[in-house]
Amino acid sequence: MKKSKLAFIALAAVVGSNLAVAYDGESREPSAQSIAPQPIVRIDPMYPMDAARKGLEGYVTLTFNISRIGAVEDVVVVESSPQGVFDKEAKRALLKWRYSPKIIDGQVVKQTNQKTRLDFKL
Repeated sequence: MKKSKLAFIALAAVVGSNLAVAYDGESREPSAQSIAPQPIVRIDPMYPMDAARKGLEGYVTLTFNISRIGAVEDVVVVESSPQGVFDKEAKRALLKWRYSPKIIDGQVVKQTNQKTRLDFKL
């Protein structure tokens, strides 16, 4: 096996599963095709005191964007039950989440229209 191909295999092994590496057969260097965002910080929401006293449980579905640096932004509540009870704490927690940025063809890109559901259970 050629020395350049051995170097490529070694590099791919070091990089691991977080990076998709492509080899075009001509170039001697790997190129990143796409790296999906990975949550690196996830903060659980606080349970609202009033809801806990009343024994309420529910959920909040939110949409959001991930900035080029991995910060959550533009959080919108799209559904909640019971409506309005857990929304504030769900938004507050989600804004503290951090993601590894998405990389496409070596460029960091903003991700839009992400969606998550936070469940509130006693």
